[in-house]
Amino acid sequence: MDKISFVISLLLIGSFITYLSKNKAKYVATIFTLLSAVVVLSILQEIKHGRYIYINQHLSSGIYYSFAVDGLSYPMLVLVPIIFLVSIFLSYRKEFDSRYYALLLLLQLGLIGVYSANDFIFFYIFWEFVLIPAFFLILYYGLENRRYAALKFFIYTHVGSLLMLLGFIMLYMKSGSFLFDDIKIAINEVPVNVAKVIFILTFLGFAFKLPIFPFHTWLPHAYIQSPTQLTLILSALVSKMGAYGLLRFSVEMFSSILIEYSKIIAILGIITIFYAGFLALAQDDIKSLLSYSSFSHTGLIVVALAFLTKFSISGAIFQMFSHALVAALLFSCLFLLEENLKTRYISRMSGVAYVLPIVGWSFVFAGLAGMGLPSLSSFVAEYLILVGVISKSFLFALLIGLSIGLTTGYISWFLQRAIFNPVKKEFMNIRETINIYEILSLAILSLLIIVFGMYPKPLFEIILEYVEVMLR
Repeated sequence: MDKISFVISLLLIGSFITYLSKNKAKYVATIFTLLSAVVVLSILQEIKHGRYIYINQHLSSGIYYSFAVDGLSYPMLVLVPIIFLVSIFLSYRKEFDSRYYALLLLLQLGLIGVYSANDFIFFYIFWEFVLIPAFFLILYYGLENRRYAALKFFIYTHVGSLLMLLGFIMLYMKSGSFLFDDIKIAINEVPVNVAKVIFILTFLGFAFKLPIFPFHTWLPHAYIQSPTQLTLILSALVSKMGAYGLLRFSVEMFSSILIEYSKIIAILGIITIFYAGFLALAQDDIKSLLSYSSFSHTGLIVVALAFLTKFSISGAIFQMFSHALVAALLFSCLFLLEENLKTRYISRMSGVAYVLPIVGWSFVFAGLAGMGLPSLSSFVAEYLILVGVISKSFLFALLIGLSIGLTTGYISWFLQRAIFNPVKKEFMNIRETINIYEILSLAILSLLIIVFGMYPKPLFEIILEYVEVMLR
């Protein structure tokens, strides 16, 4: 059995065992997540020499049971078990039932499938499968408006999925195959007008998931109403499915058409950045602020891929990886902050760094990473994007620079008001409660942000090899 199939089978079996484990469910889920991490990390040796196809078995009617890993999929694939491990560790504090942990493993399974599928039918199955555990996690374990949030999340992203499916059925009618490699060849024989329709349908499908303005209205509800342990997964991994789809299909397969629409796509990206950035600036609820901040950063990925240069696309992929780490750290800090202070509103807190030193200073570090501080992973991603964009458009590079200033503004203002102002009287007697698993979660994410900021070469080489092959 190939490694990807093994991980998927492992997580499927693990979800059933976890569900049956009752009081031991959190430990069983942790073990299966660690096992999947070991297998995924072992893939690194096999992609050092380019794209690695694990299995390519023809089933019927142009459908292939096929998985492949390359410089686009591996950075996200390796993050899946890491982010889920953090989410599970943070869940230890709460009394979640075994169903919760089983759904987390199923969600992890779906994401592994999305980031490794090499056939559109299987890609679509895993894409849709992700919706199911995410929907029930929001519905069963979310906050007061969880039903509305879960339904809106499901409907919006499912509509996008149907548009994407329609586009690829049109391609199948021309190629007779759903295998990605066959589709790439078939695109060259598709009439330009038909190819444009397919491009728009698939682009819209991914735009709903990412999301891009104006297809974003599900995001604030889903992020805010979800338990924070799930919100960090939605921000770090689920939304990146949209960016992955844009790169895998819109950029990799429709690059000639993408060039025609590049200015429109770049403008949508810029609108997303500033629209979400100014909304973040106005928030009193930290969870809302971080949700809009995450939404704003997706716009940067869109602008980067629109210009189709070696460095802008490399930067977009690096940004996907980096932002997943930073978003996970920010939402982890928020969870611990809310658990200790029993509020997540900026106006109700002050002096967090003094009463909650570990959480407070971790928040400061995460905020600096979100701003793109040199020597941290976000700086590498933003630098690559700026270098790639400025070679094509000084105006858009300038707008990206201004957007980084906006990000610095709302994060700094939040830190100054909530973390550094004098301690409020009601918080004077609070003692920080944080367990070893939560400290380990903060440490893992912080260390990875530092390592890939100080020494990005190993990851950058894997990404660059993919980008250079793709742009030939």
